[in-house]
Amino acid sequence: MTIAAPFAGRLVAPTLHELPDTIIQRGQEIGRVAVLDRLVVKGDIDQQDYQLIGSLKGIKVEVRLAGILGKSFSAGELTLPPAAVMQLVHPSLGSRAGGDQQVDPRDPNGMRTQAPTFEARVKLDNHDEKFFAGQRAYVRLTVDHRSLAWQWTNSFLQLLQSHDSGKWL
Repeated sequence: MTIAAPFAGRLVAPTLHELPDTIIQRGQEIGRVAVLDRLVVKGDIDQQDYQLIGSLKGIKVEVRLAGILGKSFSAGELTLPPAAVMQLVHPSLGSRAGGDQQVDPRDPNGMRTQAPTFEARVKLDNHDEKFFAGQRAYVRLTVDHRSLAWQWTNSFLQLLQSHDSGKWL
C-alpha cells in the first residue's frame, strides 16, 4: 500500500517501527507530514509590552534558537491577536517550566496564567531546513527610539491602568 500526502514535507512517525505485521484501522494516525520550510515561533506577551508594540509599525524581529544560541536570525512579520487570553500556547512558557509567565498554582497542566497575555506569532523562514521544530526560541522585538517625554507619558498611563479599580468616582 502507498500513502501519499497532498503536499511536500517530512514524515514524522515516532512509532512507525512498531507497525510491521499490524492491522491499521481506517482513519488511524500513523504519522504526520510536517512542513518544515516555514516555521512559526509562538509565544506570549504581557499587557504592558503589548500596549507598547501593538500600534507600532516597522518592528524589527530577531529570533535566537536554543540549538544555536550564538547567532540570531531575522524573522518575518509579527502577528498579534486583538484580545488577551488566560491560556498559554505551551506549558514550557510558564514559570513551572522555566518560562516568564506566572501560572495559576491550581492548574495541574500549568497552562492557565495569573494575568492575561497575548499570543504572539513570528514566521521564520527555514527553506534549507537548518532549524528544528519544537525547540525553545528567544524573540527580540526592536522598536524605533522614542523621546524621553513619550516614554514617561507611556509609563505613567500604564501605571494608572495597572491600578485602575474599574470604579468611577
